[in-house]
Amino acid sequence: MIREKIKEFVKGRREEIVSTLMDLIKIPSVSTDRAACEQMASAVKDLYQKHGFKTTDGEEYLLAHHGQGSELIGLFAHGDVVEGGENWLYTSDPFEPKIHGDFIIGRGAWDDKSAIICSLYTLIALKELNIPVEKEIVCFTGLNEENGMSDIQNYVKTNTPPTFSLVLDAGFPVYYGDKGKTWARVSAKKTLTDISEFFGGKMINIILANGEARVKYTKELFEDLKETQRVKIEKQGEEIVIKSEGVSAHGATPNGSINGACLIAELLKDSKALNSGDREIMNDLYTVLSSPYGESVGIDNKDSEFGDLTMTNGIVEVANGKLSFTLDIRYGKDVKAQEMIKVLEKSLDKLGFDLEIISSDEAYSIDKSHPYLQKYMEAYREYTGETEKPMCINAGSTYAKCMENACEIGTRFGGGWLELPTGHGCAHQPDENTSIEGLLNAIEIIIYSVIRLAGKQGDK
Repeated sequence: MIREKIKEFVKGRREEIVSTLMDLIKIPSVSTDRAACEQMASAVKDLYQKHGFKTTDGEEYLLAHHGQGSELIGLFAHGDVVEGGENWLYTSDPFEPKIHGDFIIGRGAWDDKSAIICSLYTLIALKELNIPVEKEIVCFTGLNEENGMSDIQNYVKTNTPPTFSLVLDAGFPVYYGDKGKTWARVSAKKTLTDISEFFGGKMINIILANGEARVKYTKELFEDLKETQRVKIEKQGEEIVIKSEGVSAHGATPNGSINGACLIAELLKDSKALNSGDREIMNDLYTVLSSPYGESVGIDNKDSEFGDLTMTNGIVEVANGKLSFTLDIRYGKDVKAQEMIKVLEKSLDKLGFDLEIISSDEAYSIDKSHPYLQKYMEAYREYTGETEKPMCINAGSTYAKCMENACEIGTRFGGGWLELPTGHGCAHQPDENTSIEGLLNAIEIIIYSVIRLAGKQGDK
């Protein structure tokens, strides 16, 4: 029986799988670091070629191939990651992964280097178990997913996307839709007077946790500002330094997060000892960032399939006295991007801000009755015994929206969760991790699913 062969294969490769994922995590392939991302591409290329698979280099991506046929089945992963960040509990360096019990902890352990492992060992299993396939299987490893997805855009410009693709960047059983996403930069029209610096965050799609502001010192202001559990204040020379410690999260999943810039803005807006101009700008900043669901600027929306619109902030900075900050907005099919942007622009203008759109797209979904989606679900139910139905993703956005006939699945199935404080453990958070058991289970499911999608029908 093929299922027993798959289980035996994965069990026999357990240590190798863990070691390979650990090696990939050690490469600090932050999206904005081109050299490190090229190092990641080289490492992944070596892994595929070591096992005899043909590879093709693309602009910000790598392809690996197995089998032949007029139709293609795609497995999509990305090797770039967000910044390592701070406040990790289990490792002092996010790119020096640790094993704690059944969990691998490190940046990319879940999002999305685990997907590279799933893709790689799916091809190895097909080859070593001598499983015939009637379609070509192509494994895509991208290097710019976290910073605009230029990798997948480059791919679709020069390649015909697969007949059906599984993007390994979500959860099980399968997600058939992606939220729309708008990234924007917002700038204050007026110049700050006494606030000389205000900064925090490095990436648009990571909710800003730690912020810092520097304000011209006056005794009255220093005595008026009050520390809180998450905001610390000290005098440094002729400046007051304010530091916040919030709770980070993926920009698309703000529940439980605390924005560090919002904490500082809240403190300063309420101080009558701060000049009125700066106080007004802080009040307007607080208004925008006070909720991650867009109510303050009139764009809140709850989609019946995709859930709540989210609006989060990842970066804040001051240049030439002008405050600016980013917004990461995710929304369902009920929202039309350009109409939403018009409302946002009008609301921000009233608050004294200018809006610049960095990128914008609409929500995406595949027909739930798509024959390949149904075939995948048959395989999933056969292998796991589960009876769940396809779901519509209500959080992030993946490569799927850039191709027709694509949907998302996960890289961990079962295995439990590492007990951690709020704001730790998930994608883009400190102590990002994956369960080894969950990863191995996912690899089994993906191997079996690809056999059912691309192989000859036979032994189950």
